[in-house]
Amino acid sequence: MVRRTVFESLALLLSATGSEEIWVACSGGLDSMALLALVKEFALDNSLPVGVVHLNHNLRPESVDDEKFVADYALKSGFPLLLDQVRNLREEVANSSQSLETAARNHRYAFFQRLLDRRKQALLVTAHNATDQVETIMMNLMRGTGLRGVKGIPRRRGRIGRPLLLLPRARLECYVAENNIPFREDSSNSSLEFTRNRVRHELLPVIRKLGGAGVEERIAGAGLRLADDLNIVNRKVDELWHWVEFVEQGIIVPRELLQKSEIEILPHLLGRMIRHSGGLKQVSARVLDDLVALVGTVGSHRQSHYDLGSGLIFKVLPEMVFVGKESDHGAFAAVLPEYRMILPEYGTYLLPHALGKIKVNSPVLLNANND
Repeated sequence: MVRRTVFESLALLLSATGSEEIWVACSGGLDSMALLALVKEFALDNSLPVGVVHLNHNLRPESVDDEKFVADYALKSGFPLLLDQVRNLREEVANSSQSLETAARNHRYAFFQRLLDRRKQALLVTAHNATDQVETIMMNLMRGTGLRGVKGIPRRRGRIGRPLLLLPRARLECYVAENNIPFREDSSNSSLEFTRNRVRHELLPVIRKLGGAGVEERIAGAGLRLADDLNIVNRKVDELWHWVEFVEQGIIVPRELLQKSEIEILPHLLGRMIRHSGGLKQVSARVLDDLVALVGTVGSHRQSHYDLGSGLIFKVLPEMVFVGKESDHGAFAAVLPEYRMILPEYGTYLLPHALGKIKVNSPVLLNANND
């Protein structure tokens, strides 16, 4: 069951990415050592090269021993090994608004990306499993989330894949025990300092009791099906995205476009605009609902704005909506580039930068500073 599930997932990931080698992100813990053993077997059957990557976050006294354990296992197995370390992560977090978990994750994925930038034919796999998926979905629900959050961890993003995503941790524990796979215990997994651990140790037992056997697989599977639904929504957002215009301090879009779009699509379009404006990677469903209401309720001759935090504002004007950084001269005074338009015939013309329309009765040359 475990082998078949993982092997099928690996085959799909390799096909989707066109990759010709597999690199395993390995912490030395039970999940990642199970994944490494499974990838090793799959690669042997399919004549694929395998490599191992390990990032030492230096957050625990035993981190050095974890690094040595992974290195020794990789070398004994004949796998190429890529190691790196993060220095002073706690000090970095103390001087920022990030949580320790988020900062560690950002360093980890930056490390993965450096590998993928160097090895263009590589698929990198991580050991996220169905239990991790349930934890993520529950955490996102508690924060207040939309479809992006409820779908949980994606099966694949670019050339980073997660072949264990339909297997709960209990199955991996059995697989490791049956095959005598060595692993390291992470002492931080029992600490209730982290939200994820509290969900794992306090909430998940209740979910298992109420949901019965297979509840983790069912929730994880629902997350993957919701990810498919989100892909359909994203294609609709893509159709609207060509109306979005990037300017020096942010993004502008015609307000009329938003008002005529399906209201179910608007949170996804506005969320993408905010993420592309920089500073915020996640926006709660409550905030997005507020922004949708703002677009629709502000009068046609009025303007309003919403402070998104992290130096970003969402501003609604009669003809346009702006997401970005507020300047000393207002949201738009310094963001719109100069333009020239020749209006050769009578008629109504759509102005650039979501500035609305102009109706002319004779040919004119229009400059950005025309009144």
